[in-house]
Amino acid sequence: MSSDEAGGTRNLQFQLPLSIEFENVSVQTVPLDATIIMPSLRLATEMLDFGICFVGQTRELPVLLSNPTGSDSFWQCKQSMFTIHNLGSIQVLS
Repeated sequence: MSSDEAGGTRNLQFQLPLSIEFENVSVQTVPLDATIIMPSLRLATEMLDFGICFVGQTRELPVLLSNPTGSDSFWQCKQSMFTIHNLGSIQVLS
């Protein structure tokens, strides 16, 4: 696994032989050199301030989650009976 210091992205890199089997049962081996950009989930703010909360009390805050990497990843967020789907970024409003 490697890391891009400037962008903060994490990559998986593979360098290995790839064997391909054809319908006529022949096998061909080719070199595989692949890089996979790992998605990253980021919160728009550094801190969430719920104020003073007492035991048993609930508080709700809107949050903005995003994927700043070059990976078009599918994110899913579940809260109670709601499911929010989006590509790239999700806005979850309680």
